Amino acid sequence: MHLSCGVYSSPHGLLRPMSLWFQPKPRSVLYCDFAGFRVPEMTKNRPVIVLRAHKRNRRLVYVIPLSTTPPVPPQPYHFHVARSPVTHAAPTQAWAKCDMVAVVSTERLTVGRGRSDRQTGRALRIPPMITEEEFERLRLCVAKAFGFGAGSYFYDAGMRETETAIDSP
Repeated sequence: MHLSCGVYSSPHGLLRPMSLWFQPKPRSVLYCDFAGFRVPEMTKNRPVIVLRAHKRNRRLVYVIPLSTTPPVPPQPYHFHVARSPVTHAAPTQAWAKCDMVAVVSTERLTVGRGRSDRQTGRALRIPPMITEEEFERLRLCVAKAFGFGAGSYFYDAGMRETETAIDSP
């Protein structure tokens, strides 16, 4: 799928990438402009992995921010990506901050340097994606961050009751 991303002129005359006009697929690696958030929230432009689309609003997605700085100390909810899915000059590592899931507008999202056409060399604007295996491990880290693993209050008390209520006619 080719993305329709270009540039637009800001009031300050600077050229900035255009935002997405659709919901990206889960596993996509994009850039998110967190401007307007407040410290200690994410407050700058950074790569993110799309976790899922919002169920009712097509302009919202759940994202997980990426960082090249190792967490200190590492926690079970920090997902280590051995090779960053973001294009860098040299191979580098990345960490998904699964405890900082955010719901953001697709207007905050842009495609970084995606794949290019081998014949023409032109950018196709196809965002990189993490593997299915990495995505499943990432989802487990999100569950740990929110306390939804085995042995947690939600799993032991709430989840079993919810599963029973859903399964009953």
